Amino acid sequence: MGWTEHNIIAFDVETTGLNPYEGHRIVEFAAVVLPVTPDGELRESGIKRHEFLFDPQMEIPKEVVDLTGISNDQVKGKPKFAEGAKQICALLEGSVAVAHNFAFDRSHVTHELRRAGMNWPDTLLEIDTLDLSRKYFSTIREHKLGQLSQRMGVKLVNAHRASADAEACGRCFIAMAKRYDAPLEIGGLTNWAEALGR
Repeated sequence: MGWTEHNIIAFDVETTGLNPYEGHRIVEFAAVVLPVTPDGELRESGIKRHEFLFDPQMEIPKEVVDLTGISNDQVKGKPKFAEGAKQICALLEGSVAVAHNFAFDRSHVTHELRRAGMNWPDTLLEIDTLDLSRKYFSTIREHKLGQLSQRMGVKLVNAHRASADAEACGRCFIAMAKRYDAPLEIGGLTNWAEALGR
């Protein structure tokens, strides 16, 4: 069975700060399901977006509000992360999970899941488009998602909102898989992307 027969889910988080170990919390989580044709052409066959705003139970710093546009008033009265934790785990379970700077997003989600008494889900593969950018554009210094999107001809509108970033990340992954001949076998993709897998 090839990886295109599994759910390909790109996800992203917006947070109150950079370090979950210092108590920073998730204010927005988005996951975009990117079905592709299993015929080797990797054509998208429609996408589905899942978007969550959460009350982080702390003040969102002004610099984060300025960056993301997510205000304290917008998250007031929204569910706590724990209320969406099961749905988020169900989305990621068994998927080819994709993120830009995967370790950052995973660490925040893992901390939130632990607060809810849950663990990181059992994904099939974990692919980092930041790593792919560094691998295939090794002579270029900057590897932010916006810059990778430009190189791959992927439209990124409303950057620093989780849904927009997740969609751009997923589309960049598919575009790179096409351009750089990613194998369709799961083991081959694991090696090609230097991904974490089961």
